[in-house]
This record gives sequence, structure tokens and C-alpha cells, in this order.
Amino acid sequence: SFTLVLVVVFSNKEKQMHQATRKVPSALGVYVELNTINQSYDELRWMQHPSASDAASMKQWCDALALNWRMRKCRVGPFCTGHKGSQQLQTWVGSTHEVNTNEDLDDDVNAELWTEFIDQRNKGGKISSPKDISASSLYR
Repeated sequence: SFTLVLVVVFSNKEKQMHQATRKVPSALGVYVELNTINQSYDELRWMQHPSASDAASMKQWCDALALNWRMRKCRVGPFCTGHKGSQQLQTWVGSTHEVNTNEDLDDDVNAELWTEFIDQRNKGGKISSPKDISASSLYR
């Protein structure tokens, strides 16, 4: 395949200038699928962030969106379940690790392990992720 997905984020300067405007997001992001052969592109999904505005928070948000996209495409973590509730986690920020990857690759795609997390999270519960995702799971 000659397509790639880019994550582009940018701050909303109008929001920063008019802090009293509460409904306007501080930052916007978009997933763009680019065809490298014919140079066409599609805007796949727009996202909003209520408070990211400085360079460090924008980079962190961009990295989080890219990780989330990769986890959905590879069907790992909460996206391995096929659970309808996982669709509500499109802005969820997971974390990865690169140590002892062979020991827990199966847990990255264990639907039982992730279903309870999805249910609790979507009910508004403050539940932590059952585990960090192995970086190897994102590239198999």
C-alpha cells in the first residue's frame, strides 16, 4: 500500500485571544490519509482538545492521537474487543513499553482483559489501563 496516515494538530489562536469563548476548542487535530502515488488525500477524522495550546502539550496530544490511531488499526488494547464501547475511546491516551515484549503480547489482544476496562471507562469511572501496550504489538 502506498498510503500513510498523518496526524496534524494546530492551536486555535482565536480561542487564545478570546478566553471568554468557552465552546471553541483550544486545539484541533485531523487524521489525513495521503496516497503517495497520486498525492491525493482524505480527511479521515477531526478531533478537538479543550486546553492544549503550547508547543509541548500540542506535541504530546499529537503523539497520543497517533498512538491511538495505530492501536485501533492493529486492534490491540481496548480496540481488540470489537466492543461497541471501544468507539468512545477515540481520544483515550494509552501508553506503551518496549521491555519483555514477548511475555505479554497475548494480553495486548486479550478481549476479556480489556472489556472490563472499556465498560468502567465509559461509565465515567476512573479506572487505569490494565497494562501498557507492548510496542511490538503495534508493528506485527
